[in-house]
Amino acid sequence: MMKEATVLIVEDEPMTREGLRKALESWGAGKYRFDVKDNGFEALEYIRNHADIELLITDIRMPGMSGLDLVQALKEKKQGGIPPVILISGYAEFEYAQRAIHLGVVEYLLKPVSAEELKQVMATCCEKIARQENGLRFSDESELRLKHNILLRWIENRIDEEQLREKLGILQIDVKRIDLYQAGIIA
Repeated sequence: MMKEATVLIVEDEPMTREGLRKALESWGAGKYRFDVKDNGFEALEYIRNHADIELLITDIRMPGMSGLDLVQALKEKKQGGIPPVILISGYAEFEYAQRAIHLGVVEYLLKPVSAEELKQVMATCCEKIARQENGLRFSDESELRLKHNILLRWIENRIDEEQLREKLGILQIDVKRIDLYQAGIIA
């Protein structure tokens, strides 16, 4: 019998933590074991002592150590790399998404996360893990996804041209004639 891969869920809110675990257990029964921790410090210690973590799912804002700080600490101290990370946040702040990309996070989800959305992201992550083993970097895909989401928000008029220029500048994308890009995307 093949050993189950471990997915670690880090969430300080008990109902959300259990909801994530139950939704994922119904999806990955027999293939994955889902362990839970309620803060970044416990998760950091757990990961240091368990080399078999396949995937880390963490909330961003938690007391003590945020999910972003957890990922940063893992990158600084863990030998041999860190597991792929899915960040979950109740806040749609661009700075969080930007830092997540720089840390190489695989997915960035906004709460509330539906069971179906979570299962779809898990399936996508499993696919990405397989592709990563063939040399594709997560950070490239994450950056592409962020660029896509920014442009989509602009096309749907959820951000204005000034906000678009600011966000694209942070991503080091030079856009001199935004109106031509919009026409090209819509066409």
